[in-house]
Amino acid sequence: MAKWEMVSRPKDQGGLGIINTKVMNESLLVKWIWKIHQQPDELWYRILQAKYLGENGFFLFYWDRGVSVLERAT
Repeated sequence: MAKWEMVSRPKDQGGLGIINTKVMNESLLVKWIWKIHQQPDELWYRILQAKYLGENGFFLFYWDRGVSVLERAT
């Protein structure tokens, strides 16, 4: 048994070099939020908005934890 902190450290620091998926996921989400903020008129965002957000903007949308997008659409 080993602590996750130890396992996810780089190899040169005594760890196994396994990527901490929680940190990576949060980083990628922040990157997408930044892209949405910087490029709100891009085609990829307009498609996502039409499919998942409707008339609401990204920053006005209420995410209900535990409810999938498919359940929300019905």
